[in-house]
Order: sequence, then C-alpha cells, then structure tokens
Amino acid sequence: MPFSDYAIDNFISPELSKLSECNAVEIASRFPQSSHWLANFILNSMFGHPIGADGRKFCYLFLRRAEGAFIDYEEARLALVEFIAGMKDGSRRLLPYFRALHFFEATLPLLWQGFVLFSRLKGEKPFQKGDGSDYERLNTFYNLSKHVHPNDLPPNRLHTIWITNEGLESEAKQMPFASLEKLMVEIGELADMVSSCTWHNSQSAIETAPS
Repeated sequence: MPFSDYAIDNFISPELSKLSECNAVEIASRFPQSSHWLANFILNSMFGHPIGADGRKFCYLFLRRAEGAFIDYEEARLALVEFIAGMKDGSRRLLPYFRALHFFEATLPLLWQGFVLFSRLKGEKPFQKGDGSDYERLNTFYNLSKHVHPNDLPPNRLHTIWITNEGLESEAKQMPFASLEKLMVEIGELADMVSSCTWHNSQSAIETAPS
C-alpha cells in the first residue's frame, strides 16, 4: 500500500508529497565533450598545447571536479524524474528520491571546489558575504552538506537538505534549480576551455596556478 501524504511528509522528507515535477533541466547535451574533458586534456596537453607541471596539477584538479559534477547532476536529475513518475502512477517509489538527493548533494562540493580553484587564480574570493549571489548560495549548501549533525536539525526536520519543485531547500535557505543550472553552465564553459588547452589570456594564469 502506498504511503499517505501525511506519512510521506512527516516520516520521510518535508513537503515530499508536493514534489510533482522535475525542474532540474538537462545540461549535458549542451556540452558534448563533458564526459571526455579529462581525456581531451590529456591528449591536448601532450600533443597540442603543452602545459607545465604546475599548470597540469590545476587542470587535473579542476577537470576531475567539473566532469564529476556533470555526472552526479545527471544521475540526480534522472533519479528525480523516476521519483516523479512513481508519484504520478500511484506507486510512490521512495528510493529514487533519496538517490536524487544523494547525487545533488554530491554535485555541490564538486562545483564549489571547482570555483574555489578559479578564484585562487584571480586572487579573489568567489563572493562577498551577504551579496546573495549564486556562489554564496552554493557555499551555504556546500557547508550544510559537509557539516551535518543530528543535533543541528530542528525538532521537526529529518534532513538538512531536501528537494522541492523549485530546487534544493534547507531551513530558511534555497538553491533554485535555475541557480544550479547557471553554475553548471559556467563550470561547463570553463571546463571546455581548460580541456582544450587554448586559453589565450588565461594560459599564463594556469601555468602559474598554485599547487
């Protein structure tokens, strides 16, 4: 017997019965090389545009995170689509929801670490506290997923982060899917450039990137 809305919302995850659509858009098709960024970089850095050892360290660190973020985001999106389908056909399969939540939470640190690597190149912080930027939202959710303890949760909450129709949510914090999409696209554009080893003005920055 499928669980009732009350049981789902109070014993499984907040507002779960209202989760009725997947608004995490598909992104990978916009970046056809996203599953080949590392492979492309290896070939380009060896045979096309040689990069020094310090630069290679940066590129590997960044591309591993960018490629991983795309993999985890797509796994999260597909699991969320599966969960929504189960809600609509009445079967109310719950495990896909937790799979989606897991992969969304796995995407956040990869994105954040990727942006931090680039901020070090420019010698500036990704955001200023209180600026309300997508970077600040990402940092907030990254910290929520990283530093979690049951005692930190309010009495009526079972999870630090959960999924709604609009995006990821926590106590008084939101990461809209539209914001997550912008961050994914930005990291994808950077990864396309890094993997191609044709950075023009940014090439010297990569060469001297801190290890």
